[in-house]
Amino acid sequence: MIKASGIGTYIRNLLFRIGKLYPDIQLLLILNEANAANELRKWVFKKPSVMKTSAKVFSVSEQLLLPLIIPPSDIYWVPNVNVPMLPIRARHMIVTVHDVLHLSHPEFFKRSTVKLFKLLFMQALKRSDVVLTVSNFSKQEILRFSSVEEEKIHVVYPGVDLQTFSDRKLSSDEIARLRFAYGLPERFLLYVGNVKPHKNVVRLLKAFDKLSSNAPHLVIVGRKDGFITGDNQVGKVLSQMRKRDKVLFTGVVKQEDLPNFYRLALALVFPSLYEGFGLPPLEAQASGCPVILSNAASLPEVYGNTALYCDPYDVDDIAEKIQLVLDDHLLREKLRQAGLENAKRFSWEESARQIISIFISACSNQKIS
Repeated sequence: MIKASGIGTYIRNLLFRIGKLYPDIQLLLILNEANAANELRKWVFKKPSVMKTSAKVFSVSEQLLLPLIIPPSDIYWVPNVNVPMLPIRARHMIVTVHDVLHLSHPEFFKRSTVKLFKLLFMQALKRSDVVLTVSNFSKQEILRFSSVEEEKIHVVYPGVDLQTFSDRKLSSDEIARLRFAYGLPERFLLYVGNVKPHKNVVRLLKAFDKLSSNAPHLVIVGRKDGFITGDNQVGKVLSQMRKRDKVLFTGVVKQEDLPNFYRLALALVFPSLYEGFGLPPLEAQASGCPVILSNAASLPEVYGNTALYCDPYDVDDIAEKIQLVLDDHLLREKLRQAGLENAKRFSWEESARQIISIFISACSNQKIS
């Protein structure tokens, strides 16, 4: 789960900050990924202990093996809903529920996948002492789809690394290297994320096709899983576009290159139908990139009046808002400045402090405020 994904970003950043801010806390990571050792080499402070397992995430083997290998501990923290259903040797279990997309939009998933998520979700709420989530929107969604006690749920916003994501100017050599490595055009709009149905890439492509003839390119960064499968209509829509030659899919880019994509882009367009928090727009804002967002789910809560909003179900409105930003450099600068200020509100260090405070209260059997 520490691979390139929103949850992976959440896990990596919080573990690194917890390890740095609280060196006396003993961390034991249970990992099954081949690249785990490479990830851990990046730790510049006290390295955590590691226990490897062959169990795959969300598998039967995970449910059977983890209860056997989890050692006696104060807290077992599960950063997703895949909590062990069998008893474990930890005094307290804490889970992070990022969103309930599977329950809110079951039409995007196979019926069996929805049933599995619901089972794990309900077990996570029942078996955990504390439920962490990433926005007030997600908290209300958890309450909407369960009978869990509200006081059990605690909102801790994710953060953004302002050293990695900043609005520094790129040198001509850096720009040339990026353009050569990824085939980046001179001017482009940017989308960062996967192409799963709830990300709304289909409507983004349709909206892009409606822009004026001198529109810049559209660069799509992220996993291409399901690009031309029955999971979505992205491939079909792309084949019918007039501007298909202006759409560039880069796939996953190097982590160190992503901030530069934001810095070079005219704007980030993020018309998602559903987000528990939505990290890419925050990374974009911290990098000085204006953002165009859907007015859906958690996004207005997180971004307030620092973004330009569109109706994610209305292709014409998405196109209109994109064109507005392209045509008005004063609006782009206003959004850029507002975004830089908004990004300062979110810190991984503060997120780590809040989570550790919750952990300590749970271990002390104190009421968590």
